[in-house]
Amino acid sequence: MDASSPSTEQLPAYSRIAQPGSTPLDGTDDDLLLPHYNFPTRFKVGQVFTDGLFVDIEQIKGHLALLNAFSNLKTQVEGLNLNIKNMPEDREKRWAWFVELAVERFDVWARSLKSKDALQPLEDTLPPLDVLMVWHSYMLNPRWYTEDGQRILQCKPLAELGQVFGKELPRLPSLLDLPPAEVRVNAFYTRVGLPFDSIQSTSIIVRASLHFSSEW
Repeated sequence: MDASSPSTEQLPAYSRIAQPGSTPLDGTDDDLLLPHYNFPTRFKVGQVFTDGLFVDIEQIKGHLALLNAFSNLKTQVEGLNLNIKNMPEDREKRWAWFVELAVERFDVWARSLKSKDALQPLEDTLPPLDVLMVWHSYMLNPRWYTEDGQRILQCKPLAELGQVFGKELPRLPSLLDLPPAEVRVNAFYTRVGLPFDSIQSTSIIVRASLHFSSEW
């Protein structure tokens, strides 16, 4: 249709009169009436209804807290003023360098997992933030992540722990705010042979061997 020609589309009717089921914002102003809305308790996917909501408010809060922690970590790394071998001076390159080291730490940690780890309290098994960031990125490709967990034996403990992680999302804000428990710090060091603290670890890992892939 020519943009200059008038539109024949009918706009919805507007009325200052409250419609049945509408609820005023403050209970007094009829000009601010909102339609009544019941939030769904399940969704239809294809021909099947879900058992409930995909996520709830508390899980969303947990995920947002996690993303905020990642952002703060990036700011911390880019602002490092330490003499660390191989650390780039450029801020963007420095973050890329740090992420490569985080992938190395995730690789070693994930390979060390056992199925019984999913039975332990999350506050004892949750990895450091940099490792958690790589794990989170892996989860962002759900098809690849799920297939790896089903067909690659070494990935199954990671997938099992991931189920626990998903259920415990509402607890993440408090877990991320508190200093890591000693059992959590020691467990990571025992598995990986590197400090729990990701910044401290950068002075020990001098080269990242990026061998983690779908053929893991």
